[in-house]
Amino acid sequence: LAAPDYDSMLKSKAATDEKPSETEADSIAAPAEESGCQEPAEQPAEQPAEQPAEQPAEQPAKDQLSEDERKEAVFELAVKFGELDEKMLAGQSLAEASAELGLTVKTTELVEKGMLPADFSSNFRDSQGTAADAIFSAPVGTKKFEPLGEDQWIYFEVVEVEEPVVLSFEDAKEEVREALISEQAIELMRAKAEGHYNALSIALKDGKSFKEAAEELDLKPIRRSEVTRSGTMGGVMREYTIASRVNPGELSKLVTDTDQDERYGLARSFFLFVEKREAYEDTGNDGMVDMQIEGRLRSYQNAALLNWFMQAKASANISAAATE
Repeated sequence: LAAPDYDSMLKSKAATDEKPSETEADSIAAPAEESGCQEPAEQPAEQPAEQPAEQPAEQPAKDQLSEDERKEAVFELAVKFGELDEKMLAGQSLAEASAELGLTVKTTELVEKGMLPADFSSNFRDSQGTAADAIFSAPVGTKKFEPLGEDQWIYFEVVEVEEPVVLSFEDAKEEVREALISEQAIELMRAKAEGHYNALSIALKDGKSFKEAAEELDLKPIRRSEVTRSGTMGGVMREYTIASRVNPGELSKLVTDTDQDERYGLARSFFLFVEKREAYEDTGNDGMVDMQIEGRLRSYQNAALLNWFMQAKASANISAAATE
């Protein structure tokens, strides 16, 4: 699973922008000293030191790049995965081909579907379903390249599948014990979160701000900024979906994700306060649309060429020679 290296592209861009040209280098050379006497200038009164302004949160590297630069990064990643495919078709192993292209191969142990990383819940760009669905519906020996999510690519191999087995009494007893402990812990967590939620709701109704109410209750909210619909999966996607149904200035309902929701991370109880909501334009969709249009154009061109051959063959009345 790989995404475009936006950070490297941004650093390369910054290094290019900072390098001075020859003309600029000449203009910043130290000025020559002038001869002669100078009258001492009056010294200005000392000014109080300025307080440093609060620095805004740094934007992700992807957001600092132009639309064309993001398209270029996505295209370069697609080319790299195309080279990986060609090398493997030529007989190289996955490890050898990946090493030459600077990619890292990760092999998991046997893993349940719900325990896969959140990125595997992303949808394929050119076909239906998610990566997790494809992996767990594929037989042993399956090897597949697919563009994934907004800008990622994935290659996976299914090397082993373990069918469900009937547990012994002792094994089943241990699983039930662990499940019971987990269930009790989740209930305690939910009860504590519900107490905080009710107290915070009352404080907001009494006219206090969210910040004041949270400080009085000794709560430490986790701030999520610039969360958008695209490019967010797993737990953050879950938070976005809940927040999208809440009016600004209000609290969401209390939500509890149990240990059965591993794609959302660890079990947790949480609620959201929506500070504000803004409309935005996702320029990343333009690159995806362009790639899909190009793919459709190639398929239509191939179909037109094949149709021309078939018509030419039919008009020429070509038939296969009889064989004995």
